[in-house]
Amino acid sequence: MSALWMLAIAGLLTTFLSPTLESKQEPRVQITQGHIQGSMLSSVKGRLYFAFKGVPYAQPPVGENRFTPPQPPNPWQGTLLATKCGASCPQLDFDNDGAYTGDEDCLFLNIYTPVLDEDNLKPVMLFIHGGAFNYGSGSADSYGGGRFMDYDVVLVTFNYRLSVLGFLNVDEEFAPGNVGLLDQVKALEWVNKNIRFFGGDPNKVTLFGQSAGSASVIYHLISPLSKGLFHRAIAQSGSPLCKWAHQENPLYWATRLAADMKCPVVPSNEMIECLRRKPAKTLILNTVKYQEFSAWPMPFVPSNQHVESENNFLSHNPTYILLNGEINNVSVITGVTKDEGVALYLSFLQSGALKRDNFEDGIAKFLSTTLQVRDKDQLNIAQEAIRKEYLEGTNMEDEVEFRSTKIEIISDGMNKACGLKTAEILASRNIQTYFYSLEHRLNKSITRSQGMLGVAHGDDLIFLFEGPSLDSEPLFPEDDRVSQKMLQIWTRFANHGVPDKDMEWQTVGNEDKMSCIRITNTLSPSKILKTKKMKLWNDLINKIQSSFSVKTEL
Repeated sequence: MSALWMLAIAGLLTTFLSPTLESKQEPRVQITQGHIQGSMLSSVKGRLYFAFKGVPYAQPPVGENRFTPPQPPNPWQGTLLATKCGASCPQLDFDNDGAYTGDEDCLFLNIYTPVLDEDNLKPVMLFIHGGAFNYGSGSADSYGGGRFMDYDVVLVTFNYRLSVLGFLNVDEEFAPGNVGLLDQVKALEWVNKNIRFFGGDPNKVTLFGQSAGSASVIYHLISPLSKGLFHRAIAQSGSPLCKWAHQENPLYWATRLAADMKCPVVPSNEMIECLRRKPAKTLILNTVKYQEFSAWPMPFVPSNQHVESENNFLSHNPTYILLNGEINNVSVITGVTKDEGVALYLSFLQSGALKRDNFEDGIAKFLSTTLQVRDKDQLNIAQEAIRKEYLEGTNMEDEVEFRSTKIEIISDGMNKACGLKTAEILASRNIQTYFYSLEHRLNKSITRSQGMLGVAHGDDLIFLFEGPSLDSEPLFPEDDRVSQKMLQIWTRFANHGVPDKDMEWQTVGNEDKMSCIRITNTLSPSKILKTKKMKLWNDLINKIQSSFSVKTEL
């Protein structure tokens, strides 16, 4: 019996299957790789749904496959028990004093679906997790489907290679770089090929992500390898234009890593052969020595690729492509939280930096580690500009006012300026772009243990997902109302390509004031002025990029 015939039968068997309390059997699906058995779970509001966890979407990237593009998944015999998420990709675990965690066999995805019905396909939402391209996973512990399953969508989360293993780049065919982004492309391809067997519509795929996942979404907008694989995009708090999301000097960091590992730095094929023999744990733990403050800098992130190859994900600087290159023409929602820099501010607070008596040194540390401003002249110019734009008129003796100013500086420099610039460019390229600012302060903010300091980077996740690492307790009523509204907007956009039919959310436009929605306990149409502060940061980043001399030697 042919594989196609078997798939047709599998489709008939799963048609109209929806979870009920009377169901005796666990859900089963057949895809091209084999049979899968999932489980039934209950949503936040009590709706039963199907979950299929730990499904491989590519071969394990081990041995000779380390540093190379992902390969199609192998078939399996029997039935895959898909009731637990697969291992996270190798990384440092900052919840455990920076210990090593994860496994190289990590390319798994998780599917959550309200119904297995190929005659009534639902919009698909594929989520890319954040973590600065160095941390995180698509695990249900952080990104469970319990909130989205109260809406008629199919949710998919997944892992991709991180840090050295995902973004080492020697610009050769045998180690082309950006394999973590190529993992994401492979996950998109898997969804397009298989998601209808889980009740999802392959012609209605929304790619969304937060932080590094958000930057990834924009990367997919400008990569030819992702064209046609998704149809809408939501980018939450991150862009390739943010300095932390793009590496200008990948070869320098590759050779530095090789030297640390006692590997030859030339020729590059011998370097890679040597690095492939090193334990993943050794490679990941070695990145600690590159950290100058908190976890920064993180050198192994996406970078340009110059080698001619079918796997060339990013052929030019992302700013150049956004301004001049081909962009995948899909509707976009993008936005930021009001106080993006709260978590990093807390790191400065714990280290004793950014006090009144050492404020200049703290700003220099922020610029040099997180934004990689290394040139002394640039550093001095940037410090003076920050002092003029942010401190003039600020009462530094008022602790609350001074704290707010410090958080504003970090927020603007890390995510807000580059996020606004991205939206502005997309709109200028005739991409239908909607912008939001999340300004509702959660009672259970991720920074609540340190005091309620604002709407932090990552607070948006608590509105959208459920899982023990976010919070196992129900949301406060006022937070739950905002959560429901955000979920309605996200899922309506996935279904129809517009955020909400009942409010005046205009596209960004090209005026001096950008149209946006402020998400508080209500949704308020508003305008964001393109201030001198935003221009300051974007000009600084452009100067860093244009003056970068490519460093390849230690």
